[in-house]
Amino acid sequence: MSTWTKQKLGTTGKVVTGKTPPTSRLELYGDDFPFITPTDISENSIHVNFPERHLSKEGSVYLKSSLLPKNAICYTCIASIGKIAITTRDSFTNQQINSIVVDESKHSFQYLYYLLKYKTPQIKLMAGGVASPIVNKTSFEKLEIELPDLSTQTYVASVLSVYDDMIENNEERIKRLEEMAILLYTEWFVNPIKNGLPKGWEVKKLEEVTSVITKGTTPTTLKKYFVQSGINFIKIESIGNHGDFIESKFAKIDTETHNLLKRSKIQDGDILFSIAGAIGRTALITKRFLPANTNQALAIIRPKEELLRYYLYQVVSSLDFLNFSKGRIVQTAQANVSLGVLSSANILLPANEILLKYNLKIKNIFETIDEISTQNQNLSKTRDLLIPQLVTGRRELK
Repeated sequence: MSTWTKQKLGTTGKVVTGKTPPTSRLELYGDDFPFITPTDISENSIHVNFPERHLSKEGSVYLKSSLLPKNAICYTCIASIGKIAITTRDSFTNQQINSIVVDESKHSFQYLYYLLKYKTPQIKLMAGGVASPIVNKTSFEKLEIELPDLSTQTYVASVLSVYDDMIENNEERIKRLEEMAILLYTEWFVNPIKNGLPKGWEVKKLEEVTSVITKGTTPTTLKKYFVQSGINFIKIESIGNHGDFIESKFAKIDTETHNLLKRSKIQDGDILFSIAGAIGRTALITKRFLPANTNQALAIIRPKEELLRYYLYQVVSSLDFLNFSKGRIVQTAQANVSLGVLSSANILLPANEILLKYNLKIKNIFETIDEISTQNQNLSKTRDLLIPQLVTGRRELK
C-alpha cells in the first residue's frame, strides 16, 4: 500500500519562468537550443519535437538563468493555460510558460506531468487577469498536490507513458508521410512549371474548381446550443498548426442545431481554411469527423470533383496560398480574409491525366495518415480515462 503525502508543487523541484530575448538582437537566435512557446506544444505529443524557433549559444548565455535541462516540465500559465510538454534536451521557453525542473531523486518527472494534466481544470480556476488569464509563478508553486512514494510514481508513469510513446511514434510516422506528400506535390506540380505552363494545364479561379466556398455559423445562444456530447462543432482552436485536428477542442451541438445551421454543415472531402484571427490554418475533413459543423472563422472549400480533393487541399495548404491570403487581410476587430478573396485566388489546374496518376499515389498517403490519426485518437482516449484513476490512487495498482 503506497503512502500519499500532501505538499506544494514548488517542493518537487525548481520552478522557472521563461523569458524572450529581444528580437532585435538577431545574434541571440540560431539553431543551438530549442526556444519553446505555447504554439509549439501539441496535445498530440508529450514532447516538443519541432519548435519553430531556436536560440544561439549567445542566446543561451543571455538567458542562462532560465535554462531548462532535459526532462523539465513546461506548463503554459498565460492565455492558453494547461498546454504541457517535457523537454528532450537543454531548452528555453518564453514568459508564458512556467517550468518545473524536477528533483528526480525524490519524484518522477513523468508522473508530475500526468498529475498536472489531471490538475489543469483546478489550475485554470486559479487564474487572474482580465484581458488574458494568468497563473503567476507564486500561485503555481503553491498548488497543493498529493503524491505517492517514488516507486508508485514511477510505476504509474510507466503505465501511462506506454500510450504516449505509441502516440509519439505515430506522430513521427504522420510527419514522414506529410513530408512525402509535400515532396510529391512539389515534384508533380511545382517543378514542372519552372519553364512555363505544360501543355494542357490551365490557370483557374478557386471558385471555378469548387462547388462551394462559404463559411460556418455559430449558434446565437451559446448556453442553449452547446452541449456536453453530441455532433462535432469545429473551431479554429480545433485545428493544429500542421493540419491535424485537436479533438479535445471540438465543441458539441445537438442534432436540432446541426440541422438548423445548414450553411455550416461539413462534408467528407471539404477543406477548412481559417479566415479570421489565425489566418491560414488548414485541415481536410474525412468521414470519421462527421457529422460536423463549423463557425464563421473557418471557410468551407468544397472541391467540384473527387479528383481534386487532395490536390486542392495541398494547394490551399501551400505557402503561396497562405501568402496570397495574408496579403489581402482586412483589419477590423481582428484580422480577416473575405470569401471573395479566396474565390478569386488563381489556381493552377493540371491536365486530368496528370491528376489521375497523382491521385493513385497520394490517396494511399492521406488514407494512411487518417488511419494512424484514428489510432492516436483511441490511444489518447484510453490514456485520458486512466490518468485520473492512477494519479489519484482510485485505481488499485497491481
